[in-house]
Amino acid sequence: MVAGPGPGDPNDASDAKMATMRRVIADRLAARRPLLGVCLGHQLLAGLLGLRLHRRDAPYQGLARTIDLFGRPRRVGFYSTFTAIAGTGELATAHGPVRLALDRADGSVHALRGAAFAGVQFHPESVLSEDGLTVLRELLTELLPSTDAPAARAAAPSPLRAGPGIAGG
Repeated sequence: MVAGPGPGDPNDASDAKMATMRRVIADRLAARRPLLGVCLGHQLLAGLLGLRLHRRDAPYQGLARTIDLFGRPRRVGFYSTFTAIAGTGELATAHGPVRLALDRADGSVHALRGAAFAGVQFHPESVLSEDGLTVLRELLTELLPSTDAPAARAAAPSPLRAGPGIAGG
């Protein structure tokens, strides 16, 4: 399941949408069923894992940044007002250990990974995310159980290439 983007305030307990999303994500975590959180879904997932959610001083709307995504530089697009904050790259939770990809300058959590879940604060589907399809493929390949991992990787979408009728083709 993909818990998608907002808009919304992940700290607003009175918002029915936030309550529903939070419940669905919590149920998915408890059942250890594959879950990918994107932007707001990532924020709600991070909050359920015990991370503090913070309203940015200035929103990241349409901002492309190169980040360290678990040891790999990736240029990705952000569209967010809120972020999870952490002090270290690992978190112990009731759902097992969680790895965090952090902005070392301010502790913003760009991404997180656990046994059956992952979350990204950025939008891999955005035109601003240069390797978005690759990032999605890597995240989903790790999340989805497969009896034949090489076949799953081979079946994953490949980057789009320019062709006739496509700009640059």
